[in-house]
Parts: sequence; structure tokens; C-alpha cells
Amino acid sequence: MLTHIEIPDNVKDIESDAFAECTNLKEFSFPRKIKIIHSVFRNCDSLETIFSLREVTKIDCEFKYSCKNLKRIIIPKGSRQKFEKLLERKYHYLIVEKQWHSRRNPETNPKEVT
Repeated sequence: MLTHIEIPDNVKDIESDAFAECTNLKEFSFPRKIKIIHSVFRNCDSLETIFSLREVTKIDCEFKYSCKNLKRIIIPKGSRQKFEKLLERKYHYLIVEKQWHSRRNPETNPKEVT
């Protein structure tokens, strides 16, 4: 049962619906070089956490409809304003800023900002 996906950093693009219907997926980490987040999570109802990175320039995803149990979008410390704009302020309540040393384990040095 696949519950966590961490895309390798050399990946630069992920096609729409690439992870559609991954009903057991709980965590997803985007690669460092990704610039655009497409609608990759259709019907991923178990998805709770998305780790995103500073390089993202466009988000084309309706999390509200695709990920009904999404609890947080974890972003790098200092990038909240950028992500609120990218998400058109629709999902600002999901954004959690953290400083971390590794995408794999952001809890190694958590500093939550509200």
C-alpha cells in the first residue's frame, strides 16, 4: 500500500492526473526543480500533507475537490506570501511554514510560523 511519494529532485514536470485515484496516499513531496503544480491528485481522498518548495511559480490544482482530507501544505519558511498568491488565497488556512533540512523529514528542525 503506497502511502508516501517523494519525487526525485531531477524531475522537472509531473503530468496532470499522474497520481489520480491513489486512495491510500497520505503524503506527497514535490521535487526541488518543479515549477508548475498541475492537478495531479484527483480523488486522492486520504492525502493529508503536501510538501512544496520555493521554486514553484504556478499552482493549477483544486485541492478542495481533489483532496478532501488535506490538512496542510508545508512550504519553506519565508514563502507564505508567495504561496497565498499562487493559491489565490483559497487555501491559506492549509499553509504551514517550516524551516527544515530535509524534505524527507521536515520535523528534524521544525519552526512553525502562523
